[in-house]
Amino acid sequence: MSVSPRSNDVSSDATGPPFRTIAIVGVGLIGGSVGLAARATWPGIRVIGIDARDVLVSAVALGAVTDTAGDVSAASAADLVVLCAPVAVNAATLATLAARLEPGAVVTDVGSTKRDIVAAAEAHGFDWFVGGHPLAGAATSGTASAREHLFRGRPWILTPSGRSAPAAVERLRAFAVALGATPTVLDAVAHDRLMAYVSHLPQVVASTLLETVGSTVGENGLALSGPGLADTTRLAASPGGLWAGILAANADHVAEAMTSLEAALARLRAGLGDTASVETTFNSAARWRRAIKLIGEADRSQTWRGGAPPERTVPATRTYLEQAAPVSASTPWPERGWSVVRVERCPATFYRYLYREVGRPWHWIDRLPWSDEHIRSHVSSPGIEIWLLTHDTVPAGFAELERATDGGVEIVYFGLLPEFIGRQAGRPFLEAIVGRAWDGGTTRVWLHTCTLDHPRALTNYLAGGFRVVREEAYTARLETVGVR
Repeated sequence: MSVSPRSNDVSSDATGPPFRTIAIVGVGLIGGSVGLAARATWPGIRVIGIDARDVLVSAVALGAVTDTAGDVSAASAADLVVLCAPVAVNAATLATLAARLEPGAVVTDVGSTKRDIVAAAEAHGFDWFVGGHPLAGAATSGTASAREHLFRGRPWILTPSGRSAPAAVERLRAFAVALGATPTVLDAVAHDRLMAYVSHLPQVVASTLLETVGSTVGENGLALSGPGLADTTRLAASPGGLWAGILAANADHVAEAMTSLEAALARLRAGLGDTASVETTFNSAARWRRAIKLIGEADRSQTWRGGAPPERTVPATRTYLEQAAPVSASTPWPERGWSVVRVERCPATFYRYLYREVGRPWHWIDRLPWSDEHIRSHVSSPGIEIWLLTHDTVPAGFAELERATDGGVEIVYFGLLPEFIGRQAGRPFLEAIVGRAWDGGTTRVWLHTCTLDHPRALTNYLAGGFRVVREEAYTARLETVGVR
């Protein structure tokens, strides 16, 4: 099989494609879907498939590639190389590519772990490598399962190295957006730890759960199981060979996640006879489940086509909380570099950015559609204070306070940006904001949360010294504005 000469005859939209020739190393589910989506978006581009002969025959028949090759050296013709082989193979492929690519050619991968590939790229001197991980999949694998819309509405995480050129990151971001995905930039270590909890641990749990149940009750017992077991263990059908490599590459973070789960199971086992203990676990899980559902709804509304998405309303409960007297703060910051400062001047664009990013993906917030004039008028109102949390000068969260003439202070909004959640900064940030609220003759500090908020919000406020004043049921309107 061979690759035809480079061609610049590309028909595209008005802006043109960010890449004109794409080489895909490994044309399976993800690689094939990249090819299909790219060709559907820019019909004139070349897509070179690099894989075994039988795989490429299927890829050509499917329309995922325009050219085929059996050797990775064919990637030298591309200005984007997408590595879609197993994690260890991708890292090894970089060494082969190092001397073959033209200056400015961007290289990325789609692996589930990022530290090894990013380290390999740095070791080989790649200035135009950006790690990538589209969070998309299907129940079956292989080229035949590839589809054009696989990435639509799905996250696509980019993990640049210390050497990555900013232009490479931006071109890949534009590429992912054009394929329908929502790109996010993360550090490789942060990515691997996150995936250990949201992807690798669920896979381990599903597989070990079904292994335990199946070996205990056998096929006769499974025949009597309900749909819950099948739903819970859907991931158990995943190929062990693929997952062995993923778990080995992320063993430290997966072990940490498994330890956390083991501790949670131990607590539940110790309290099986305690109704309150069991209800606490189940209620907390139910809130997180609602969060997952809201995230999915937000993603679907982001990809709505053909006019405005329909307005949705959902039943919700609003909980009002207050502090009638100051509570001493005692939680230390997790490390150096955190700062809480008042923003004296808050342009409308920055205000909207804070609400959008801290509120993501719970986009029912009604301030996002406010006009710039409305925001400027609100922010300049007497009693409104905007407080910004930063870590090493990078925005990490914000809070809005409103001081009333009777001495009451409402925490109108409070939260962390998504990439800072889980870094143990929420509690000291809350204590710092409450401390600011109590400055200056304050008589009480109050706020409200609801069942559409972050699932841990109510627990955190109660732990921070607030008490519940009242609860009320209402109908929440999910906003139709974009949130990313």
